[in-house]
Amino acid sequence: MLDPGVKLGTSTPRADPSGDYAFEVFRKADAIRPGARAVLKKLALQLTRSADRQSLHQGAQSMDGISRRSTPISLLTYCTSTLAAQKENPEQQI
Repeated sequence: MLDPGVKLGTSTPRADPSGDYAFEVFRKADAIRPGARAVLKKLALQLTRSADRQSLHQGAQSMDGISRRSTPISLLTYCTSTLAAQKENPEQQI
């Protein structure tokens, strides 16, 4: 995930718990590799539940739509969301 060529999608912290969890992963990564948190925060595309738009995190259709619009290589989200999205689009990898 630290590769600057990787697109990384998350929910927006403080607006959606999934975003809070993703940014906690970034904090823990920094303990293993100093500086990782700053890199990951910069790479993170806050795709869902941003303050200036309605929630896109409403199940498989929204996950599929997010991946098609923003083409993130990695999307940090709930396991249940990814399983539902994969049923709709079996080409997605989890």
